[in-house]
Amino acid sequence: MFHVRGMFDESPIACEIFSPEGKVIYVNAAFQKLWGVSQDVVDNYILSEYNILADAQVAALGVLPFLQRAIAGESVQIPPVIYFPENVNIPGRRRLVSAYAYPVKNHDGQVEEVIILQEDITDQKQAEEDLRQAAIRYETLTQAVPVGIFETDANGDCLYVNQQWCDMAGMTREQAVGTGWKSALHPEDAEGVVALWYETARKGEIFKAEFRLQRQDGVVTWVYGQAVAKKNERGEITRYVGTTTDISDRKKYEGILRHKATTDDLTGLPNRATALDHLTLAINQAHRDRHSAVLMFVDLDNFKHINDSLGHHVGDRLLRQSAGRLQACVREGHTVARFGGDEFLIVIPAIDKTEYAELVAQRIIKAFGQPFHLDGHEIFISASLGLAVYPDDGCDAESLLRHADAAMYRAKDAGRNTYRFFLQEMNRKAQTRIELETQLRHALERNELSVHYQPVVDSYTGDLISVEALLRWQNLKFGEIPPERFIPLAEETGLIVPIGNWVLNTACQDIQNWMEQTGKKIKLAVNLSPRQFVGEDFINSVRGAIDKSKLPAACLDLELTERMFISGESSKDLQTLRDLGIQFSIDDFGTGYSSLSYLAKLPVSYIKVDRSFLQNVADQPGSGILARGIIALSHSLGFQVIAEGVETDEQLQFLQEHGCNYVQGFYISAALPIDQLSSWATMH
Repeated sequence: MFHVRGMFDESPIACEIFSPEGKVIYVNAAFQKLWGVSQDVVDNYILSEYNILADAQVAALGVLPFLQRAIAGESVQIPPVIYFPENVNIPGRRRLVSAYAYPVKNHDGQVEEVIILQEDITDQKQAEEDLRQAAIRYETLTQAVPVGIFETDANGDCLYVNQQWCDMAGMTREQAVGTGWKSALHPEDAEGVVALWYETARKGEIFKAEFRLQRQDGVVTWVYGQAVAKKNERGEITRYVGTTTDISDRKKYEGILRHKATTDDLTGLPNRATALDHLTLAINQAHRDRHSAVLMFVDLDNFKHINDSLGHHVGDRLLRQSAGRLQACVREGHTVARFGGDEFLIVIPAIDKTEYAELVAQRIIKAFGQPFHLDGHEIFISASLGLAVYPDDGCDAESLLRHADAAMYRAKDAGRNTYRFFLQEMNRKAQTRIELETQLRHALERNELSVHYQPVVDSYTGDLISVEALLRWQNLKFGEIPPERFIPLAEETGLIVPIGNWVLNTACQDIQNWMEQTGKKIKLAVNLSPRQFVGEDFINSVRGAIDKSKLPAACLDLELTERMFISGESSKDLQTLRDLGIQFSIDDFGTGYSSLSYLAKLPVSYIKVDRSFLQNVADQPGSGILARGIIALSHSLGFQVIAEGVETDEQLQFLQEHGCNYVQGFYISAALPIDQLSSWATMH
């Protein structure tokens, strides 16, 4: 049988041959290496005495019966056994061996030798155990994190999802595997998400998207998903690993803010900004299609008298019912919006003749001829309407609004309860505006402008933290003119740039002088106009103001609106000024729409909550939900919060309870001349 043994001399598989009597008669080099023994050591050993294979542990595990079966002529597989050989020279050697026993028979069918082939599977089994433990650790980790985790193959078919992902999608792992996970995508989002998935994969980019998952029970979850491709050594994508984060709460608050920014709270109609957006779209469409468009300005006659005599609650109900009557007078696709107070706008797009607009005006006059029944009162109220037509009366939204407003005053002058089209020669309000603009152009040189300062205090201690610079105008002809009347005019004419620069320089110098005189250090907040912000010399103007006044840059806080922050042109200039130490605030937050995730990337320190969010927090449960949401979201993004327009102790207590950092408003103090600020600070 020497030819049989010769087959195993160079074999990498450990081989041992013994006689039917159990005498070991051959071991090959691989066997000697496996067990650390030589041929002469095992020569003439009897199998039952050989302590490598026949120790007590081996016998206890029932290995010898398998060997006896082989001696009896049966080929057998011996189960893997862990061996602890006593005569092995390698310290701590512990091997897991799998063996096969094959009988070699002569021509008479008698067993002459038994061959045992042994395979050391220690490393293989250890690798399998390591892999099993790694899988356990991975599973434990993925179940502990508060995000959904998924893994797909190169085709996007699901290989794995954790329980958090299953909870978001409302399906089991078995349902998600393969292509099943795609059924969890909201029907309106599915096509776009899948297309983006393959597009980013094709470009080698990271998949990032906000989309919705819809459970089988109809529950919808907004998620932010990310996925990255894993490649093999040839650069081929083999799988994707990604996460989904539940952003439903953020989307909820963004939706509330978006609704707040576009909708009038009282009537549910589109607000002024939305109406003007719709008007601009109507103008563009009319220009493209060579049609006309009409803007109608509606003002309720004597509404103030009703509001004052019957109370605001009746006035509010009257406004809501008036909104309903106006909507009933127009077609679908026309915009009815609340401009403010008792004024409404109606946008009528794409008409060939103005006769239709007249018909709508007549419907409105007739509708308001019917009494309103409110709280037991029968109320009669009429409406005065002004109409401006594109392109005859203006080629942009601003011009049409101004001219429709002028036409509305013509209707009031005609006795109210009627309508008038805009006529250039009778534009009384326009003439007043022109005169006001003329006066404003000379206001600086006549020293008619001044800066007052409204204190901003710590919500809890009342300590003076900063002041906001507010512009005032005392005109010789018109007297004291409120900012809401002349600031928009300054914006429109571009006068806001020189006036704004004057305010910035004056305020910086005033506060620097005040700090030197009092020894106190405060911050100065200055509002910036969009026109200032996009001006070519904006950066130099700010630098010049702080250099000339010697006001520390860290004491200056520039207030910008949301629209200015999200214009796409702001980041570079903001960072330049931020590098100087200047801070930034978002003013009137919540009155415009911006993505909080985007704002979080900007160098902003403060969020200023608009005064409208604080109305009725004392007597209307739930009215403060938006203010609470803004404060919480702002803090989560690292912003400090300033509340504007605090007018009552109840509002202050509400803000203190919900963690608002700073407050300002008439309850704290009106805006003061600089020479009165010290005495106020001393008293408070």
